This record gives sequence, C-alpha cells and structure tokens, in this order.
Amino acid sequence: DERLKRSGGDAASTGVRGDLQRTAGVCLVIAGSFSSSIGLLLFKRSSLCEAQLPFHRKRFWHLGFLFLVVNATVIDLVAFSFTPLSLIAPFAGLTIVFTALLA
Repeated sequence: DERLKRSGGDAASTGVRGDLQRTAGVCLVIAGSFSSSIGLLLFKRSSLCEAQLPFHRKRFWHLGFLFLVVNATVIDLVAFSFTPLSLIAPFAGLTIVFTALLA
C-alpha cells in the first residue's frame, strides 16, 4: 500500500488493529497506575497498623509489594509493547491522582 510506504509504519501500527493496540495500551497504563496507587496505600496501611509485627507477618506490606512492584510492572511492560512511549508518557501522573482520590 502506497500510504503505508509514505508513513514509514508497518501494517500493525496502521488501521483498526493499530488503533485497538493503542487503546489496549492506554487502558493497561491506567490499570497499572491504579495498581500502583493501591500498592502505595497498602504500604501506608501496613506502616500504621502492622508496625509492631515481624516482617513475615505483615500482610498489608506483602500485598502492597504485589500490587506496586509485581502487578504494576508487568502491566506496564505489556502496555509498552502495545503503545508508543509518546502516547503513554502523559499518563505518568495518574498514580498521584489515583492515590489522592483513594486516600
């Protein structure tokens, strides 16, 4: 296709399939930001409620680690494979917004 050659893109980044991938990537970035917010709030709850417990019994801390480090990282990596960084970068501040709304 002549339009594809002029744009310098490939077939996956143009048309309906490319739009669906970008939409999925943006949705995943939003989900990753929400997961990060939940993880941060669980860390805070752990520091308030479980300060006297030994590390291996801090349930909220472990859940916070799961949401913040494991969950959000995997979601973001998948989103980066679908969507260009120039489209994802503006959503970087959502974690702060979600944390403020949930706190």
